[in-house]
Amino acid sequence: MTTLWLARHSETTWNTEKRMQGRGDSPLTAHGIALADALGRHVANCPPYALLSSPQGRAMHTARIVARHVPLDIVEQPALMEIALGPLEGLTREQALAVYPAFSAFRDEPERYVPLDGGETFAQVAARVSTWLDELPTRYPGQTVLGITHALTLLAICSIVNKHTIHALWDEPHASSCALFRFAWDEANGWRLERPGDTSFLRDLPTRGATID
Repeated sequence: MTTLWLARHSETTWNTEKRMQGRGDSPLTAHGIALADALGRHVANCPPYALLSSPQGRAMHTARIVARHVPLDIVEQPALMEIALGPLEGLTREQALAVYPAFSAFRDEPERYVPLDGGETFAQVAARVSTWLDELPTRYPGQTVLGITHALTLLAICSIVNKHTIHALWDEPHASSCALFRFAWDEANGWRLERPGDTSFLRDLPTRGATID
């Protein structure tokens, strides 16, 4: 059996300002650094065989903090990058709707969402993470791996594993900063979601509301 732990990157300044990041980036907050350290201490109790990460700055910073506790090289995984939002990156939802009213479909009808130039559809995100999931058991047979990714990428992965349509994407369990999801794969059943959004290891830290990545 191959076990995959996936965590959302830690809190950033744009998260606290409710700005959409997409392929953009902003630094981790002091609170975010504390959350990532708690994640690292937690996974050190059962160290993974490999540490994978989206190559985006906020995910890599989270992974580097985790690696202080599990001394592994970080393997960059472009498939784990966040959905690209093009010129809407850095804007709040309200600002994005003012610039591009059709952005309402992003939440209301995700299967119909058409991005501006430089953006991705949800179907494109699902296609790249689906291929990545298909390849992972062959690359890490019988191993436990940890990946650092992003909120909407995690939604897409949950949707694929749960065999749901893109229309129901926002019904999947949402990931707050450093929330940890456990997936398992075996040859008979394929991938399954065993534990969504665990934050029990963060209970001694102050909490803040989750925001769109």
